[in-house]
Amino acid sequence: MILSMTGFSSAELELERFRLIMELRSLNSKVSDINLRIPPFLGNQESYCRKIIAEKLYRGKIDLVIKSIPINQPNQKINVELVKGYMDELRQIYRDCSMETLMSLAVKMPEVWIRDSAVIREDENDKFKSALADLIDNLHNYRIQEGEILMKVLKDSIKLIDSLLITTEKKAHERETNKEIRLKKIIKQAGKEYDEKRMEEEILYYLEKLDVSEEIVRLKSHLDYFQKILLTNPPNGKKLGFISQEIGRELNTLGAKIQDAPIQRLVVCMKDELEKIKEQLFNIV
Repeated sequence: MILSMTGFSSAELELERFRLIMELRSLNSKVSDINLRIPPFLGNQESYCRKIIAEKLYRGKIDLVIKSIPINQPNQKINVELVKGYMDELRQIYRDCSMETLMSLAVKMPEVWIRDSAVIREDENDKFKSALADLIDNLHNYRIQEGEILMKVLKDSIKLIDSLLITTEKKAHERETNKEIRLKKIIKQAGKEYDEKRMEEEILYYLEKLDVSEEIVRLKSHLDYFQKILLTNPPNGKKLGFISQEIGRELNTLGAKIQDAPIQRLVVCMKDELEKIKEQLFNIV
Protein backbone atom coordinates (compact mmCIF):
# COMPACT_ATOMS: atom_id res chain seq x y z
CA MET A 1 0.00 0.00 0.00
CA ILE A 2 1.26 3.46 -0.82
CA LEU A 3 0.03 6.92 0.13
CA SER A 4 0.26 10.11 -1.85
CA MET A 5 1.78 13.07 -0.03
CA THR A 6 -0.76 15.37 -1.67
CA GLY A 7 -4.06 15.90 0.10
CA PHE A 8 -6.64 18.40 1.30
CA SER A 9 -9.49 18.44 3.79
CA SER A 10 -11.65 21.09 5.43
CA ALA A 11 -14.23 21.30 8.18
CA GLU A 12 -16.13 23.75 10.38
CA LEU A 13 -16.62 23.60 14.12
CA GLU A 14 -19.09 25.79 16.00
CA LEU A 15 -18.29 26.60 19.61
CA GLU A 16 -20.14 28.83 22.03
CA ARG A 17 -18.46 32.06 20.99
CA PHE A 18 -16.61 31.14 17.79
CA ARG A 19 -17.02 29.28 14.55
CA LEU A 20 -13.77 27.66 13.48
CA ILE A 21 -12.99 27.17 9.78
CA MET A 22 -10.33 24.47 9.55
CA GLU A 23 -8.24 23.54 6.50
CA LEU A 24 -5.48 20.95 6.22
CA ARG A 25 -3.20 20.73 3.18
CA SER A 26 -0.34 18.41 2.33
CA LEU A 27 2.29 18.69 -0.41
CA ASN A 28 5.55 16.96 -1.35
CA SER A 29 8.48 17.19 1.03
CA LYS A 30 11.48 15.02 1.85
CA VAL A 31 10.76 15.39 5.56
CA SER A 32 7.85 16.16 7.83
CA ASP A 33 7.37 19.95 7.64
CA ILE A 34 4.36 21.00 9.73
CA ASN A 35 3.18 24.62 9.72
CA LEU A 36 0.35 25.96 11.87
CA ARG A 37 -1.71 29.14 11.59
CA ILE A 38 -4.17 29.04 14.45
CA PRO A 39 -5.95 31.64 16.64
CA PRO A 40 -4.12 32.73 19.81
CA PHE A 41 -6.72 31.12 22.06
CA LEU A 42 -5.74 27.72 20.61
CA GLY A 43 -2.08 28.29 21.38
CA ASN A 44 -2.13 25.71 24.18
CA GLN A 45 -3.13 23.10 21.58
CA GLU A 46 -0.18 23.74 19.24
CA SER A 47 2.05 20.92 20.53
CA TYR A 48 -0.90 18.51 20.42
CA CYS A 49 -1.69 19.50 16.82
CA ARG A 50 1.90 18.92 15.73
CA LYS A 51 2.11 15.59 17.51
CA ILE A 52 -1.09 14.07 16.10
CA ILE A 53 -0.39 15.35 12.57
CA ALA A 54 3.12 13.86 12.60
CA GLU A 55 1.84 10.52 13.95
CA LYS A 56 -0.95 10.09 11.40
CA LEU A 57 0.39 11.78 8.26
CA TYR A 58 4.07 10.71 8.50
CA ARG A 59 5.66 12.95 5.90
CA GLY A 60 5.03 15.97 3.68
CA LYS A 61 4.75 19.75 3.81
CA ILE A 62 1.63 20.00 5.92
CA ASP A 63 -0.23 23.26 6.61
CA LEU A 64 -2.99 23.54 9.20
CA VAL A 65 -4.93 26.81 8.92
CA ILE A 66 -7.70 27.63 11.41
CA LYS A 67 -9.71 30.84 11.18
CA SER A 68 -12.05 31.96 13.94
CA ILE A 69 -15.23 33.96 13.38
CA PRO A 70 -16.91 35.41 16.51
CA ILE A 71 -20.50 34.36 16.97
CA ASN A 72 -21.18 36.80 19.79
CA GLN A 73 -19.27 40.01 20.35
CA PRO A 74 -17.00 39.64 23.39
CA ASN A 75 -18.13 41.48 26.50
CA GLN A 76 -16.46 44.84 27.02
CA LYS A 77 -15.91 46.72 30.25
CA ILE A 78 -14.63 50.20 30.97
CA ASN A 79 -11.53 50.68 33.07
CA VAL A 80 -13.19 53.23 35.36
CA GLU A 81 -10.05 54.29 37.24
CA LEU A 82 -8.19 54.86 33.98
CA VAL A 83 -11.07 56.97 32.60
CA LYS A 84 -11.07 59.12 35.75
CA GLY A 85 -7.36 59.70 35.41
CA TYR A 86 -7.74 60.69 31.75
CA MET A 87 -10.55 63.09 32.63
CA ASP A 88 -8.50 64.80 35.36
CA GLU A 89 -5.65 65.33 32.91
CA LEU A 90 -7.99 66.53 30.15
CA ARG A 91 -9.70 68.96 32.53
CA GLN A 92 -6.39 70.68 33.17
CA ILE A 93 -5.90 71.11 29.42
CA TYR A 94 -9.49 71.89 28.38
CA ARG A 95 -10.82 73.91 31.35
CA ASP A 96 -13.88 75.20 29.51
CA CYS A 97 -15.08 71.81 28.20
CA SER A 98 -18.23 70.23 29.55
CA MET A 99 -18.25 66.94 31.44
CA GLU A 100 -19.81 65.18 28.43
CA THR A 101 -17.04 66.38 26.10
CA LEU A 102 -14.34 65.29 28.54
CA MET A 103 -16.02 61.90 28.89
CA SER A 104 -16.25 61.40 25.11
CA LEU A 105 -12.53 62.18 24.80
CA ALA A 106 -11.53 59.96 27.73
CA VAL A 107 -13.30 56.84 26.48
CA LYS A 108 -11.33 57.09 23.21
CA MET A 109 -7.99 56.92 24.98
CA PRO A 110 -5.83 53.77 24.90
CA GLU A 111 -6.62 50.74 27.09
CA VAL A 112 -9.91 52.20 28.33
CA TRP A 113 -11.97 49.30 27.05
CA ILE A 114 -11.27 45.91 28.57
CA ARG A 115 -12.39 42.87 26.58
CA ASP A 116 -12.90 39.43 27.95
CA SER A 117 -9.99 37.23 26.92
CA ALA A 118 -10.80 34.86 24.10
CA VAL A 119 -10.77 31.38 25.58
CA ILE A 120 -12.61 28.11 25.02
CA ARG A 121 -13.87 25.78 27.69
CA GLU A 122 -12.40 22.39 28.53
CA ASP A 123 -15.28 20.52 26.92
CA GLU A 124 -14.78 22.63 23.79
CA ASN A 125 -11.13 21.54 23.74
CA ASP A 126 -12.40 17.98 23.44
CA LYS A 127 -14.66 18.99 20.54
CA PHE A 128 -11.70 20.65 18.85
CA LYS A 129 -9.51 17.56 19.21
CA SER A 130 -12.27 15.39 17.78
CA ALA A 131 -12.77 17.76 14.83
CA LEU A 132 -9.02 17.81 14.20
CA ALA A 133 -8.88 14.00 14.21
CA ASP A 134 -11.68 13.89 11.62
CA LEU A 135 -9.87 16.51 9.54
CA ILE A 136 -6.71 14.39 9.53
CA ASP A 137 -8.63 11.20 8.74
CA ASN A 138 -10.29 12.87 5.76
CA LEU A 139 -6.92 13.98 4.39
CA HIS A 140 -5.54 10.47 4.99
CA ASN A 141 -8.42 8.98 2.99
CA TYR A 142 -7.69 11.46 0.19
CA ARG A 143 -4.09 10.27 0.23
CA ILE A 144 -5.22 6.65 0.00
CA GLN A 145 -7.30 7.37 -3.10
CA GLU A 146 -4.40 9.20 -4.76
CA GLY A 147 -2.08 6.39 -3.69
CA GLU A 148 -4.20 3.80 -5.50
CA ILE A 149 -3.73 5.74 -8.74
CA LEU A 150 0.01 5.98 -8.15
CA MET A 151 0.17 2.26 -7.36
CA LYS A 152 -1.27 1.38 -10.76
CA VAL A 153 1.17 3.69 -12.55
CA LEU A 154 4.16 2.21 -10.71
CA LYS A 155 3.06 -1.38 -11.25
CA ASP A 156 2.57 -0.77 -14.97
CA SER A 157 6.05 0.78 -15.28
CA ILE A 158 7.73 -2.03 -13.33
CA LYS A 159 5.87 -4.62 -15.39
CA LEU A 160 7.07 -2.96 -18.60
CA ILE A 161 10.68 -2.85 -17.38
CA ASP A 162 10.44 -6.52 -16.45
CA SER A 163 9.09 -7.37 -19.91
CA LEU A 164 11.86 -5.39 -21.62
CA LEU A 165 14.43 -7.09 -19.41
CA ILE A 166 13.24 -10.55 -20.48
CA THR A 167 13.66 -9.51 -24.12
CA THR A 168 17.07 -8.03 -23.33
CA GLU A 169 18.23 -11.23 -21.64
CA LYS A 170 17.16 -13.32 -24.61
CA LYS A 171 18.88 -11.04 -27.14
CA ALA A 172 22.03 -10.81 -24.99
CA HIS A 173 22.27 -14.62 -24.86
CA GLU A 174 21.81 -14.87 -28.63
CA ARG A 175 24.45 -12.19 -29.12
CA GLU A 176 27.02 -14.01 -26.97
CA THR A 177 26.38 -17.28 -28.82
CA ASN A 178 26.78 -15.56 -32.18
CA LYS A 179 29.95 -13.82 -31.03
CA GLU A 180 31.50 -17.12 -29.96
CA ILE A 181 30.62 -18.80 -33.28
CA ARG A 182 32.02 -15.86 -35.26
CA LEU A 183 35.26 -15.80 -33.30
CA LYS A 184 35.87 -19.50 -33.86
CA LYS A 185 35.05 -19.12 -37.53
CA ILE A 186 37.44 -16.21 -37.96
CA ILE A 187 40.26 -18.13 -36.30
CA LYS A 188 39.70 -21.20 -38.47
CA GLN A 189 39.55 -19.10 -41.64
CA ALA A 190 42.91 -17.63 -40.80
CA GLY A 191 44.43 -20.97 -41.81
CA LYS A 192 47.23 -20.78 -39.27
CA GLU A 193 48.07 -23.19 -36.56
CA TYR A 194 46.81 -22.15 -33.16
CA ASP A 195 46.70 -23.40 -29.62
CA GLU A 196 43.13 -24.56 -29.15
CA LYS A 197 43.29 -24.22 -25.37
CA ARG A 198 44.66 -20.69 -25.64
CA MET A 199 41.98 -19.86 -28.17
CA GLU A 200 39.25 -21.04 -25.81
CA GLU A 201 40.73 -18.92 -23.02
CA GLU A 202 40.82 -15.83 -25.21
CA ILE A 203 37.24 -16.36 -26.35
CA LEU A 204 36.06 -16.83 -22.75
CA TYR A 205 37.91 -13.70 -21.65
CA TYR A 206 36.34 -11.69 -24.46
CA LEU A 207 32.85 -13.03 -23.79
CA GLU A 208 33.15 -12.41 -20.04
CA LYS A 209 33.78 -8.73 -20.73
CA LEU A 210 30.51 -8.64 -22.62
CA ASP A 211 28.59 -10.89 -20.25
CA VAL A 212 25.64 -9.11 -18.57
CA SER A 213 24.06 -12.08 -16.81
CA GLU A 214 24.99 -10.74 -13.34
CA GLU A 215 23.47 -7.35 -14.07
CA ILE A 216 20.28 -8.99 -15.33
CA VAL A 217 20.04 -11.20 -12.22
CA ARG A 218 20.48 -8.18 -9.94
CA LEU A 219 17.96 -6.17 -11.94
CA LYS A 220 15.38 -8.93 -11.59
CA SER A 221 16.04 -9.03 -7.86
CA HIS A 222 15.62 -5.24 -7.52
CA LEU A 223 12.38 -5.29 -9.54
CA ASP A 224 10.96 -8.07 -7.35
CA TYR A 225 11.96 -6.22 -4.19
CA PHE A 226 10.40 -3.00 -5.48
CA GLN A 227 7.07 -4.75 -6.03
CA LYS A 228 7.28 -6.32 -2.59
CA ILE A 229 7.85 -2.95 -0.87
CA LEU A 230 4.88 -1.48 -2.77
CA LEU A 231 2.65 -3.78 -0.70
CA THR A 232 4.12 -2.86 2.70
CA ASN A 233 2.59 -0.33 5.05
CA PRO A 234 3.59 3.33 4.67
CA PRO A 235 5.84 5.18 4.99
CA ASN A 236 7.69 3.36 2.22
CA GLY A 237 8.42 6.10 -0.31
CA LYS A 238 12.07 6.59 0.75
CA LYS A 239 12.80 2.86 0.54
CA LEU A 240 11.27 2.69 -2.93
CA GLY A 241 13.48 5.63 -3.88
CA PHE A 242 16.61 3.77 -2.75
CA ILE A 243 15.60 0.68 -4.73
CA SER A 244 14.99 2.77 -7.85
CA GLN A 245 18.53 4.15 -7.52
CA GLU A 246 19.91 0.59 -7.49
CA ILE A 247 17.84 -0.26 -10.56
CA GLY A 248 19.32 2.79 -12.28
CA ARG A 249 22.89 1.73 -11.47
CA GLU A 250 22.38 -1.72 -12.96
CA LEU A 251 20.78 -0.26 -16.09
CA ASN A 252 23.75 2.09 -16.53
CA THR A 253 26.19 -0.82 -16.24
CA LEU A 254 24.09 -2.90 -18.61
CA GLY A 255 24.01 -0.12 -21.19
CA ALA A 256 27.78 0.42 -20.94
CA LYS A 257 28.64 -3.27 -21.40
CA ILE A 258 26.19 -3.97 -24.22
CA GLN A 259 27.73 -2.82 -27.49
CA ASP A 260 24.71 -3.68 -29.55
CA ALA A 261 22.30 -1.06 -30.92
CA PRO A 262 19.02 -3.09 -30.67
CA ILE A 263 19.76 -4.07 -27.05
CA GLN A 264 20.84 -0.56 -26.12
CA ARG A 265 17.50 0.72 -27.41
CA LEU A 266 15.81 -1.66 -24.98
CA VAL A 267 17.99 -0.31 -22.17
CA VAL A 268 16.99 3.25 -23.11
CA CYS A 269 13.31 2.27 -22.92
CA MET A 270 13.87 0.75 -19.46
CA LYS A 271 15.63 3.94 -18.30
CA ASP A 272 12.74 6.01 -19.58
CA GLU A 273 10.26 3.98 -17.53
CA LEU A 274 12.53 4.26 -14.50
CA GLU A 275 12.51 8.06 -14.79
CA LYS A 276 8.71 7.98 -14.78
CA ILE A 277 8.85 5.89 -11.61
CA LYS A 278 11.26 8.32 -9.93
CA GLU A 279 8.98 11.26 -10.72
CA GLN A 280 6.05 9.50 -9.07
CA LEU A 281 8.13 8.52 -6.02
CA PHE A 282 8.55 12.22 -5.11
CA ASN A 283 4.84 12.19 -4.24
CA ILE A 284 4.79 9.03 -2.12
CA VAL A 285 4.83 9.08 1.68
